[in-house]
Amino acid sequence: ASLPAQPIPGEKPPLLASPPKEGPDDLKLIKGIGPQNEARLNALGVWRYAQIAAWTPEQALWVGTSLAFPGRIERE
Repeated sequence: ASLPAQPIPGEKPPLLASPPKEGPDDLKLIKGIGPQNEARLNALGVWRYAQIAAWTPEQALWVGTSLAFPGRIERE
């Protein structure tokens, strides 16, 4: 039997189902985000700088845990 999935700590931020019509922002311009993490953020529904800028500490915790980097967003 498999274990039940653990809930992700924090609060899920507003996410986009697809890239904006005008195209996604280049998240790699943010220190600490390379091509792999940009792809992972896009897969979650994060495409715009404004989304990241609007995160509360609880939302940053949710994203960091979702990307398997708990605490990294807060540090960087």
